[in-house]
Amino acid sequence: MKAEEVQAFADSGLSVCEAAKAAAVVPSKMRRLAARYGVTFVSKRGRHGNHAGRGTKTGLSAGQKAEIEDYYRNTPDADFSLAALSERMGVRNTTISVYAGKVGLTRRRRAPNSETLKKTQYLLRDYRYTNPASAAERAAWQESMAALRKRWKETETGCYSAAYRRGVGDRMRDLRAKETAESGPHSKRAKRGRRDDLGMFLRSTWEANYARYLNGLVADGILLGWQYEPKTFFFEDRSAGIRSYRPDFLVTYEGGSHFVEVKGWMDEPSTIKMEKMRREYPDVRVVMLGRNEYREFSADKSQEISHWE
Repeated sequence: MKAEEVQAFADSGLSVCEAAKAAAVVPSKMRRLAARYGVTFVSKRGRHGNHAGRGTKTGLSAGQKAEIEDYYRNTPDADFSLAALSERMGVRNTTISVYAGKVGLTRRRRAPNSETLKKTQYLLRDYRYTNPASAAERAAWQESMAALRKRWKETETGCYSAAYRRGVGDRMRDLRAKETAESGPHSKRAKRGRRDDLGMFLRSTWEANYARYLNGLVADGILLGWQYEPKTFFFEDRSAGIRSYRPDFLVTYEGGSHFVEVKGWMDEPSTIKMEKMRREYPDVRVVMLGRNEYREFSADKSQEISHWE
């Protein structure tokens, strides 16, 4: 659209929206064209968005203004509702409040109506529950929270109990079995699923290939055996939302054993887990098989191991 056309719309007294409608474009495009060509349109909107021109389609008529003034002056505070007035008049509540402010009818200290007061009481009750104000309320809240933490830390009833851990393990096994049944041998993400040659569920192709490699070491008599995710380590430090860690493999050989973690990418949670393991379980050895180590391992063993993925 040329500058002369945009200027013609502005000279005819149209607003930006009316000019955009006449030119079959969106108002934002008409505003960009006006800014580019330095054209100024006549504004028909007030400072707060209400139409100020008298006689316009959406402007307040004399009767509407009189109705607003009558409502503000004669309605008791307990029954005052700006939303109800807006719905009755078919006018936005911002338009009503701006006009009332201009003519001096707005009172900041007006008492809230019963509905607003009820909502405020509910909000205040919830706020006081989580943010106790008085010393007595604060002490009672702290005592209840301390009792809750103590209950959860008790060996026989909290999340550290053997029964709780067994329950978590059973639920995880059920979820893995359900996921395998629904997704088939290999799911789309990380190709997790049951491997028929191994007879077990694994979470990735890397883990499956490493398990096949361990089977070969057991067959050659180098290892006594191995287990997949046999143990979960729980942390006393539960910061960052990380409370436990379960290594991938436990490798057993003559003279000892150690864990192996197959990890293609060390994200922040994985790094925190390793730091907590070193701090809280210094005697547990965890060997990391990372991306570079796996590439070397794959280049050396992929042709020798059957069912390699």
